[in-house]
Amino acid sequence: MGDWLRKVARMISQKGGVFMFLRAQLSAQMATISDFFVTILLVSLFDIYYVYATLTGALCGGIVNGIINYKWTFKSKGKKRMWLQSLSLCGFVVSG
Repeated sequence: MGDWLRKVARMISQKGGVFMFLRAQLSAQMATISDFFVTILLVSLFDIYYVYATLTGALCGGIVNGIINYKWTFKSKGKKRMWLQSLSLCGFVVSG
């Protein structure tokens, strides 16, 4: 029984397990919260046109998502250059 339980725990906590999916979901929620927060903040407090505020919020949400995914969700230990390429691609996809 103890071996089976350890085997299941190891399978879930591996890189492709259920916990990675949950970390990705939490990362997406945090990015959405930052997106809406920046958008509302820019429109309400700084009186910026809502289209520009939405674009800026989406870019900030994409950057937050890229950083969290890189460091926490996928636990990447690659080079900084790859991180910057991934971050720029994430910002491009969000804005495009």
